[in-house]
Amino acid sequence: MGPQDAVELRFSSGAHSLAGTIIELARPVAAALIMTGSGPLDRNANMKRQSLGVSEHLDEHLADVGVATFCYDKRGVGASQGD
Repeated sequence: MGPQDAVELRFSSGAHSLAGTIIELARPVAAALIMTGSGPLDRNANMKRQSLGVSEHLDEHLADVGVATFCYDKRGVGASQGD
């Protein structure tokens, strides 16, 4: 994986604060928004009782080919507010 930084971000969605991570690369060729599937999945596609880490693996592979990524916790999941 090339030089990169994982930066934690917070942004507003209505009255709620959502949390996410952007993987910044020194010289990205593209950027991707990674959205997890339905249900209470966090930014890494993990649930309370099942850790899959799908998004983390995807981030790593995309970084290897120069793609910066952004993924976030849905409302009420992980570090995001709301329900």
